[in-house]
Amino acid sequence: MKIEINGVKGVEQYLDRIQNYAKAEKKRLLADAANIAEEAMVKAAPQGASSHLSQSIIQVTTINGVKIGPTVEYAVYVNDGTPPRVKLPAIAPLIDWVRYKLGIKDEKEAKSVAFAVAKTIKKNGTKGSRFVEFAEKVTWKYLKHSIKQANRSFKGVK
Repeated sequence: MKIEINGVKGVEQYLDRIQNYAKAEKKRLLADAANIAEEAMVKAAPQGASSHLSQSIIQVTTINGVKIGPTVEYAVYVNDGTPPRVKLPAIAPLIDWVRYKLGIKDEKEAKSVAFAVAKTIKKNGTKGSRFVEFAEKVTWKYLKHSIKQANRSFKGVK
């Protein structure tokens, strides 16, 4: 008894087609996932007095793939939150925030409310918005679905 494998060239060509298909699918899936992650992060990023946070979200291609995230320094504090502090936070950005979020036009009133907000932040810290984690969940959900679809398509490679 023995097994004979004939047409090795045909097997190699078939395996090459499978490999090429897998490479193309990987490239497509990663590009789509990066775009979905960026879009989800931009939508989930809270809007403050400016759009700097959401406008700073970019994709950077690396040797291992793509990194998506905000470039503004304060993004980590918006995402993760902050603990209570010893000192008051900066008042000027809070005045802008109070004007934008609360619609307070009067400068004296905006400054007063900003100080009250600063005291609350000093005492309690801030709660993180977790916009990065939200984008990650959306992206993984897309990837899981897309990988299932790619597996179905892969079975049809001839």
